[in-house]
Amino acid sequence: MIGGIELKYKTGEEFLNKLYFNMHMSEEVMHNASKSDSPEQKISKYMDRLEKVHSIAKTNSHKMDILKKFYYDKYVIKEVPDNYIKLQQRIAYEQGYGNIIIDNRAKNRLLNNLQVDQKLSLDRWIEYLVSDNSPYPMWFKNYAFQGMLKLGYFDKEKQEYKKRTKKTTNPFIELNGEVLSYVYDALKNEIGEDQLTEEQQKALEQGESFKKLYTYYLTKVTKKENDKEIDGIWIKYDQGTDSKILCDTLQGKNTGWCTAGYETAKAQLDGGDFYIYYTKDKEGKYTNPRIAIRMEGHDVIGEVRGINEDQNLESSMIEIANKKLEEFPDKKNYDKKVYDMQKLTQIENKTNEEVDLSIDELKFLYEFDYEIEGFGYQKDPRILEIKKKRSIVNDINRITKKEKEFVGSLDLSFIEDAEGLILPEEIDGDLYLTNITSIDNLKLPRIVRGSLNLSHITKIGNSELPEEVGGDLNLACIDDANIKFPKVVRGGIYLPGLTRVNSLKLPEEVGGYIDLINLTKADELILPKIMRGSIDLSRLENVNSMELSKRMEGYIDLYSLKKAENLVFPDEIGPGLDLSSIESIKNTKFPKRINGCLKLCNLKEIKNTEFPKVIGMDLELTSLEKVKKKLELPEEIGGDLVLSSLISGENIKFPKRIEGSLFLDKLQSLNNTELPEVLEGRLSLHGLSDFEVNLPESYYNLCNEEGIDTFATINYIPDNVYFKKNKEDIEALVDNCKSR
Repeated sequence: MIGGIELKYKTGEEFLNKLYFNMHMSEEVMHNASKSDSPEQKISKYMDRLEKVHSIAKTNSHKMDILKKFYYDKYVIKEVPDNYIKLQQRIAYEQGYGNIIIDNRAKNRLLNNLQVDQKLSLDRWIEYLVSDNSPYPMWFKNYAFQGMLKLGYFDKEKQEYKKRTKKTTNPFIELNGEVLSYVYDALKNEIGEDQLTEEQQKALEQGESFKKLYTYYLTKVTKKENDKEIDGIWIKYDQGTDSKILCDTLQGKNTGWCTAGYETAKAQLDGGDFYIYYTKDKEGKYTNPRIAIRMEGHDVIGEVRGINEDQNLESSMIEIANKKLEEFPDKKNYDKKVYDMQKLTQIENKTNEEVDLSIDELKFLYEFDYEIEGFGYQKDPRILEIKKKRSIVNDINRITKKEKEFVGSLDLSFIEDAEGLILPEEIDGDLYLTNITSIDNLKLPRIVRGSLNLSHITKIGNSELPEEVGGDLNLACIDDANIKFPKVVRGGIYLPGLTRVNSLKLPEEVGGYIDLINLTKADELILPKIMRGSIDLSRLENVNSMELSKRMEGYIDLYSLKKAENLVFPDEIGPGLDLSSIESIKNTKFPKRINGCLKLCNLKEIKNTEFPKVIGMDLELTSLEKVKKKLELPEEIGGDLVLSSLISGENIKFPKRIEGSLFLDKLQSLNNTELPEVLEGRLSLHGLSDFEVNLPESYYNLCNEEGIDTFATINYIPDNVYFKKNKEDIEALVDNCKSR
């Protein structure tokens, strides 16, 4: 016991289990656990799974986006709180705008702004903890991330974090690598066998929660001092030397470097040499760390960090760092970063002195040709600071006004008002206008060969969308269906803001996914003639008229549709068709072939309907009890046929071949029922009342040569049922399989 707290957990997993009150019993931990595992083993397996996810995400940008989206969906705010709306109204009133009304569109705009800020702040934690720059074990990364999610804004007066809830509008807290390293050191020493320092004992006396420890160390770090001084010295810390010597020079300096933690510094010094550039403090001593160069071994540069936001170099330190890098063989790998930072400094100085920038300098600043690379793990903050001082629209017009075709992508996501913006007729890459809410009177390009992102636009107004979009078209906030779409969108279309429409005519050709996930009602819905992707209409309950695609290669989700009359589907549908809520189908022509599943789980009545000849996966008719008129099911089903509520098989023509199982759980009799010729999976006949059953010859192959059950009818046929043919042989096989 030290300071009234019990020390020394055996492992980080044991620490987490105690801190989070039986974490080992949580759903996510139990997912991969075995009953015989100890609590720590269960958590350890969960940590291993997270480690694999991180390893994949950091090497694959698409997987990283998926990981981020998972966290966005789980933790980013979903609706605008009433008190936040009232606050905006009060601010508007105090600024002289009167009593403003915030309608649904304005609410969506507010929500989008909040979500963007929260996503960006969450990105910093995700990217840092997933990256190689985060030298911590997975148990600590989990502890830090879960702890951060509970923190709201920092109350400077009370020196504490407010509690975060689902309605918190603030971004997630800032990430301070130095503070994080102090928290890890304290816990590492408590969990391991190392001696706690007096400072760590004091910190742990406050509590072991992330909030307590992070707050404690955050309030201890000092502000940067004497940062105008550039005269300094380089000090080298050799690979394998005592990390305490290095750490002591960083304590309380607020560098933001994780190297300030003893454990992190030890790991880094074990891996290679370490160089720090110190400038003079107020007393003239070289104690202020300004640049860090971590080596891998003696000759390979691992990373270069400064003390600006996100560990970027200060502009006054760029040339000093560049001169030092000349000493190392792989300096060429950092030439672009040095060049970019030097050029950014020149533009910064010109902007401050109100000197005109050249077209090339403007292209560089707005990253038209390539992204600006710095030394931090996020963008150099000076980029945004410079843009704030300039007339952005005038800058963009100078770049684009003489060019009919712009080669490359135009990322104008930093523009908040498009008034006066002149865009080229054609853009060879993507066009991002994600931070404006209206494009009224803005002339968009005739052709965008990449994606067009207008994710915050609430209305099109007098503007026209391009004739052709080569990538995705993002109109996430549009809630008015009165849109003239491009003829062709070769990527996907995102319209989650549409809920009820009179008429919606989509482009003639769409190459990717169509998101209409929140559409519940449509009088007239005209889908593309050619649709190569899938479409999500899973909440559409009612549609008076729906013109389906002539060619559909993707999945169509109509999960909530209540009725289907006079629908004519294309000849072929790719991954599947979901009509799970439909109770009655009349005069509907299904495709000749569905390569995936056909879900009709709630269907009770079928009239004048022709099923596909082939279904590549499952056919689910879970609620169908009986059929009055003759019904021909597909000739071939590649998965299961589910008729688990069917009482009588009369009037049904079963498929010739089922490669999966056949579920007839409530079927009372096989009289007048001709079963499939070939059934590869199981046969479920739980409700059968016949005592004698005549199965097709192909069903007798209950065991293979090794005697292993391959056709498992045994568990699914009642004990009182007997077979007409080969009764003795089959009973022997049944008894043999049951005894195993």
